[in-house]
Amino acid sequence: MRLIDADDLADALFEKQMNYPQWVADVIGNMPDAVVLCKDCRHGEIDTEHFVRPVIVCNNPLNGVAHVSHRFEWFCADGVMRE
Repeated sequence: MRLIDADDLADALFEKQMNYPQWVADVIGNMPDAVVLCKDCRHGEIDTEHFVRPVIVCNNPLNGVAHVSHRFEWFCADGVMRE
C-alpha cells in the first residue's frame, strides 16, 4: 500500500482539467486520514528527562488524561500530524 495525499490528487485532476464524475470527487473527499504515529502527532511530546529511556507523552485533550507510551510506533484514532 502507498499513502498519498488525497487533496493533492484532487488538485492534480482539477489542474489537468480531467472531467471525472461527481462520485469520484466524493470518494476522494471521503477517504479516511492516514494513521499518524504518536511520535509524529501534534499531541505527542518526547520526554527524555523523566524516564530511563525516551517515551512519548500524549496530551490529546480528547483522552482527558496524559498517556505515556514506550513504543514510538504507537498510534491512536485521534492522531493529528504536526505541522
